[in-house]
Amino acid sequence: MVEEKRGTVFAGRYRLIERIPGGCSTKVWVVEDLKKHNPALVLKVFESLKELDPAIVELLTNEFLSLNLRHPAIVMPTVFSVAGSIPYLVMPHFHRGSLRGVISRQRTSGPVREEEIIRVCTQVASAMSYLHRNSFVHQDIVPENILLDDDGRWVISDFGFSRILHNTLGHTFGPNRIFHEPYASPERFVSRSANAPDDVFSLGVILYELAVGRLPWEGRGGRALLDGEIPPLSWDDQYSEELQDIVFRCLSKRPEQRPTASELEQWASGYSIPTAEEIRRSREARKRREQEQEEENKRRIEAIRIQSEIQQKERQKAENAIREALERERSKKAGKNHNQRGEAGSRSKHDLKAREEAERKAREEAERRAREEAERKAREEIERKAREEAERKAREEAERRAREEAERKAREEIERK
Repeated sequence: MVEEKRGTVFAGRYRLIERIPGGCSTKVWVVEDLKKHNPALVLKVFESLKELDPAIVELLTNEFLSLNLRHPAIVMPTVFSVAGSIPYLVMPHFHRGSLRGVISRQRTSGPVREEEIIRVCTQVASAMSYLHRNSFVHQDIVPENILLDDDGRWVISDFGFSRILHNTLGHTFGPNRIFHEPYASPERFVSRSANAPDDVFSLGVILYELAVGRLPWEGRGGRALLDGEIPPLSWDDQYSEELQDIVFRCLSKRPEQRPTASELEQWASGYSIPTAEEIRRSREARKRREQEQEEENKRRIEAIRIQSEIQQKERQKAENAIREALERERSKKAGKNHNQRGEAGSRSKHDLKAREEAERKAREEAERRAREEAERKAREEIERKAREEAERKAREEAERRAREEAERKAREEIERK
């Protein structure tokens, strides 16, 4: 284990200068390389509770040496080795700090500008897209691993180049200690393994934290989406709806509903920052649409209720007509029986059957007409609703196209100016 004391020399080469916050299963120090007299390095030590198998050490070393990744927003470790039983990495030190500092300063300096959020999204998504195209998954996208270089670019460090290393740490410490739960996707809590959509989810949490000033779902991460009903997310209205929509897509429960890192990079690169007035108008338009939709839903519910009452009345009316017809037939039969009682004995069985058949046909005819009338009204109602639905969709499509055209012209006007 690393002795937590300044001035201690680790691995016979690196003098510990300052302890800085590390990951779930690591200790991180700013160090001086005594061989090269370079004080601007970071030593990242992976704690271990047992001796590593020499075969695993060899696999890790060969895996590191085979890396051939080059991207301006990815910080590559310069050294990977093992001191005793402890694997460690050495990488450049970024004195301008990490994204965690930006998030922490929100409490005093106020909200992060939308331009800066988009810049973080563009540069981090670009690095993630490069990793994913080369079959790597970062596995730990958190603010501490997003650093600001001397050129003002946001870069990512500590990417998970080694599944062997992560699996070894998982067996040693348990799977929950090798990723940050507040930034972990739902599937990390189920399968533990990491895939490209998990990185996108983690970036979505960071973008949400930058915009809102706090973690979603009270810091429970994707675990909150596995506990039944999904808790609603709040949003700061000073940011655009388009940014809100893309962040919420990144935070989708299902991986296939999230954008890819490449899609996220493409969106952010082409995104035009709206003015405060444009955001205000967009919010007002959305509220109007929501109110109109709510009113339309109320009208539909009321129309269904009225139609149900009409159908009930029509059924009752048809049933009453049938009963009245039957009652008239019975009355006629009773009158004939009274007037012709003396002749009853002489009536033939054939006449009796004829009357019964006539009564049956009268009942069936009354029932048939009632059914046809009810069916006709039902068909008319269905056709009316279909027409209204088609008209509504046509109106919505026309409004959508008009909004898109207006937004396009506004963007072109902004770009022209």
